[in-house]
Amino acid sequence: AAIGTVVKQGHNLERLELDEAIEVLLEKAGLKDSPKSDYEEARQIVQLLGCLPLAIDQAGAFIKSRRKTLIGYSKLYKERQLELLKFKPRLVEYDKNILTTWEINFAQVERDSQASSDILLLCCFLDGAKIVERMLVEGVSPQVRWGPDGEKVNLAAEEDGVDKDLVALITDEIAFDEAIEKLLSFSLIQCFDTSDGTRTFSVHPLVQYCASQRVPLKRQNKWRSQAIRLVCHAFPREKFLHAVNAHFGATMLPQIDRSLKEYDSGNEQDIGRAATSQYLAETLVSASRFSTTSWKLRCIERAKGLLNSDSHNYLRAAITYRNSSLIRMTGNKEKSNESLKQFIYASDYSKLSLLDPRDNAHRFDLITSYAQNFVQESKLAAAREELSNWLPLNISSPSSMERLALKNRNTTLGKILRYEGQFAEALTYLEYLLEQSNDEDGGVEETPGWRHLLLSNIADLYTELDRPADAEAMLESEIAQMRSENWAESGSSKRLQLSLIEAFMRHNKLQKAVQWLLPLQHHFEKIKEPDVLTKRGLFRVRTTLARVAHFRGQWDKALFNWKEALNVTESLGERESFSGGQVKCAFAYTLYTLGRVAEGLVLFKQAQQNLASQKRFFYLVGFDSYWHDTIMRLVRECYSNQDVVQ
Repeated sequence: AAIGTVVKQGHNLERLELDEAIEVLLEKAGLKDSPKSDYEEARQIVQLLGCLPLAIDQAGAFIKSRRKTLIGYSKLYKERQLELLKFKPRLVEYDKNILTTWEINFAQVERDSQASSDILLLCCFLDGAKIVERMLVEGVSPQVRWGPDGEKVNLAAEEDGVDKDLVALITDEIAFDEAIEKLLSFSLIQCFDTSDGTRTFSVHPLVQYCASQRVPLKRQNKWRSQAIRLVCHAFPREKFLHAVNAHFGATMLPQIDRSLKEYDSGNEQDIGRAATSQYLAETLVSASRFSTTSWKLRCIERAKGLLNSDSHNYLRAAITYRNSSLIRMTGNKEKSNESLKQFIYASDYSKLSLLDPRDNAHRFDLITSYAQNFVQESKLAAAREELSNWLPLNISSPSSMERLALKNRNTTLGKILRYEGQFAEALTYLEYLLEQSNDEDGGVEETPGWRHLLLSNIADLYTELDRPADAEAMLESEIAQMRSENWAESGSSKRLQLSLIEAFMRHNKLQKAVQWLLPLQHHFEKIKEPDVLTKRGLFRVRTTLARVAHFRGQWDKALFNWKEALNVTESLGERESFSGGQVKCAFAYTLYTLGRVAEGLVLFKQAQQNLASQKRFFYLVGFDSYWHDTIMRLVRECYSNQDVVQ
């Protein structure tokens, strides 16, 4: 069987096919006639070795020489990898091991191309499964950041600690391609073309391990540090992410994990731990906008652990803001409030004279999060007061970062008007904000996410004011544009789709509403760790499907969806809330229609208690307004002779 081929410069490391690799291992181990159970163990070993022929050959020789079982070898390899890779058996004719054989390749690469050697060492400290070329390019290119004056600055990679020679190498397309070509010729890396015309590289963990272990520790730590800093510099930092950057950031999450692992294993002096910890903490705050709730919380916990006495206040504020937002998304408003109140009113962030414009904009984020907790507690006046008290440091000439904060504040104030049922006033206010935004020159501080949030609120107000056609016209064109720009899976897109669905409901376009509802239902239900926002999205889907069934007279379907909606309120801890009461009213009416009057009566009594416990607000477009009025009238008519209506 094939063990590997020799090329002019050294050994070719092409991988074997899986079945062939298993055959080679069992043959070299003297286990060719093994039972079927050994094949599964052999499969795990060759996958561990990346189907690399020399590694498999050596593993088989070790198993045969030491009379090891396949399970025993697998366990030993995970515990003492370096010693096994150096192994040269005495009892059989064998004159090579992985480290000495590959040394020929590594040394040849160094002699032929220092650039190739540097790229290989960099890749040794990255997640080798998928090294996206865009990450390497972004990691050496200037990136936009917010400066202390609240304005955008172009930060060179060198200012984030990336070596200038590495910047020059990756920036020079011809030199970089030549370095990659040399590594490909030795099969030390693999290259794959992607559908968008870019390249992705992979390096097997065994190659990473052997290539890094042969160089002195100081050199290892240099490239360990470079890998961490390149990843941190490349990671997208926008608060409202553009679609292309959202996808890019998601592909980089394994690199974040690998960077943390390398940071933990690196030498404190050689990797510059104090400075590197700050790069990592800032990156983790941005990474906490991706993936599952548990990943997000883990990012923030790790970021808090990376803070030290030299950490800037704005970084502490950013971590506190994200932490409070994530805790609120798990449903714990009290804990979210504790950290926010302490930071806003008892830290240096309460002393405006100590703040720069960037600090002040971060202070607004904290106040917004604090106000959002008040909104969820139906304390709208308190939320408005908190938001209204924030101002730019220089009111006549706010920084770009503070202008963005003002936009977000004013949008939230408009939402509060809507929640209070002041629909006409809220619409006038938010349309003025949109008009201002459209008239701005350049709009350097505007982000698509903010605009989408504003549009969804304006569309909801059109629907509330019985102007669904206006809402449809606005939203359908915006959603089509987002789809053309690959924004379809973003949170902003889902928010706009829910607003469009309610416009269809108001316009009695039930079939169109269902066509949009079903993909959203699938989207929300497949999320493994749903946070509060996901659950609220699913609540809107279920209650809307129930209303469609109601209007069509499909009472069994209506009953099923009202029951599912009630289960969502249970998971949110809101079964006994005003929203829970509304669902119970609709549930009770459906039961009455199906002839289950006694059950419905019990549920209606519970609903009355829930509705009396809280003041009415208008959080969900349609459901909390005209649907509420409709279902309350219907259910009271049904049970008017039951002596239960107050």
